[in-house]
Amino acid sequence: MVHVKECPLGDRGQSTTEFFKDGKPQKYCYGRVDKMNDEPLEVCKRCLDYVGGEQIRKDLKSACTREDVR
Repeated sequence: MVHVKECPLGDRGQSTTEFFKDGKPQKYCYGRVDKMNDEPLEVCKRCLDYVGGEQIRKDLKSACTREDVR
């Protein structure tokens, strides 16, 4: 679910579809990886669209209260 319209790093990282809401895929971002330690960049970890963040859990929880989630 694109909360962030423009990535601060320019191009977004690889996207992932985590769940469907109202028949529409909710897409999030895997983020960019720091090649020195193979960890996601801090700017990515703070992003609302990052797949490992808290926002995806909130979105999924709100979507699960509805009957139309697959």
